[in-house]
Amino acid sequence: MNKESLVMGVAGTLLGLLAGWIIGSQQAAPARTEAPSAQTASAPPSQQQAPPALDEALAGKLKSTADSDPRDAATRVQLGNLYFDSGRFDDAARWY
Repeated sequence: MNKESLVMGVAGTLLGLLAGWIIGSQQAAPARTEAPSAQTASAPPSQQQAPPALDEALAGKLKSTADSDPRDAATRVQLGNLYFDSGRFDDAARWY
């Protein structure tokens, strides 16, 4: 083994150790991100939207169809969805 090979081996080993140490120390440091404040996480009450009003005519039509054919699942689900979308959750639960 000649002197040049020995110098290149030692230099390569030291360079590899240095590169590994630099990369390892960068990955070990946790990224510092601040959590969003409570003001940005939720919208103020004035910006929240109210659920849409219930279309009573459509609800009545669907209810009469569902009452006449209790095995019609599609009509019952549509009626439940209509109540759910208008915010009337107790009424919606009866039709699911």
